[in-house]
Amino acid sequence: MTEQRLQIEEHVRLLKAAEAAMGEQGQRLDSLAEAVRPHVEARWGLFAGSKRSGSVGEEHEVCGPSARYPMVTLATGANMPVPPLYRGSSKQEKRDFMDSYMVYKRRVDALNQGTQTQVFVMPIGACIEQSTLVRICRFELFKPEATVTEEDWKRYFLDARNADFTAYKQLDVAMRGLTVDVQLQDAESRMSRLLANFYSTVDGVNMESIIHEDPKRVVGYLVNSLRPTAFRSTIQDSLERPAGKPLKKNVSMFLRWLRPQLEEFMKYETHILAAQQGVSNAVSQQPQKGNPVVDIEANRVSSAPTDSIKVLGRRQIRRELLA
Repeated sequence: MTEQRLQIEEHVRLLKAAEAAMGEQGQRLDSLAEAVRPHVEARWGLFAGSKRSGSVGEEHEVCGPSARYPMVTLATGANMPVPPLYRGSSKQEKRDFMDSYMVYKRRVDALNQGTQTQVFVMPIGACIEQSTLVRICRFELFKPEATVTEEDWKRYFLDARNADFTAYKQLDVAMRGLTVDVQLQDAESRMSRLLANFYSTVDGVNMESIIHEDPKRVVGYLVNSLRPTAFRSTIQDSLERPAGKPLKKNVSMFLRWLRPQLEEFMKYETHILAAQQGVSNAVSQQPQKGNPVVDIEANRVSSAPTDSIKVLGRRQIRRELLA
């Protein structure tokens, strides 16, 4: 009896410990929220930022010798994040790899925050194809493979953020085709589609940094893309006023101001189009007055009222008398 009682007490203790652990994990999952950052910060943040805890070596540097280290797991499976593999050579391929690596890193961070077990993050050097790694080390980094550090790989990929010499000309040409989709029937959709197309364009020519470096140029691109013409003219007039000067220097401020302006315009746009359609229908349905008149001298047929026919007849009689 005593042995059974001890076993029951042990089971109860284990159940309470498991319940407490599940409650703590549930609170962590509820409080887990990933901050939404701009694409430029997301892409370059990990590569250009300072060291962050997450790998085995970094945890050993932060924690003291008496700290209790969490278990690091090298896990694979269908539900585990898979690191990307770099096998490219161009700047665009470097940027694509960095985007994929950042997605992989965020997923691993989310798993590590929700559980006690730490999932190991593959270093950048381990995500490069072997033949590509040998080529880069020999002909670009000029170092043996064993001496290339993680910071060297970060600097190597960070070179891809430098824009080309012809990037501004390419951007000017690409922005000529940027317009608001007036087929969309709400302001939010029009703004979202416009910004998506704009960002896709600047990302295609590796000019994302222009959003922070030259906001006045960005505002000019967005203003020129506004449709219809009446709305664009109204926005241009507002920006020329003293109150609109600060909006040209801040893209975020300009977009926050532009959205309600577009919403107000679209309230009246539907009624204006309906009124114009009604006027055009009324004009097309209006019967034509008068009979066709033949002008023999000009050799053409025209439509004129009866009074005009009389005038033409008098002129013809006068010509005959004078002749």
